[in-house]
Amino acid sequence: MKKKLFNCLFILIILSLFTGCSKKIEYSQVSTYADNVTTALLTSINELDYNKFSSNLNDEMKDSYDLATFQKETTEISADLGTFQSLSFEYGEKHGDYLNLIYNTRYSNSEKDIRISITFKENDEAHKVCEFYFDSADISG
Repeated sequence: MKKKLFNCLFILIILSLFTGCSKKIEYSQVSTYADNVTTALLTSINELDYNKFSSNLNDEMKDSYDLATFQKETTEISADLGTFQSLSFEYGEKHGDYLNLIYNTRYSNSEKDIRISITFKENDEAHKVCEFYFDSADISG
């Protein structure tokens, strides 16, 4: 009985810690740069332009996302989704020093919105991207 009580208390404490670590971001806090950077990334994928794409990445992301990776993933995205058409801000949260944003995007070959997750470091005035993900079962690979 004591072990079950301890486990329940432990789980509640952990959940409260995770809940307290994030803070909702208002669109107005990030719209001046986040929309432009996200659009530039997605447009550079349409154009198969690695230089334009990588110019928006921070150094760590650039090191882990080389030209070969870009070419492979761009081919998959283009084949499965078509071309990027538009985006709309869905949600944002601050986790520590990072701003995690979710966008809904429209692609020419998809009838439903495709979610994009993009992360910026809070005090980076250059607004370089730290993480960038497509959240879609529509992309093969």
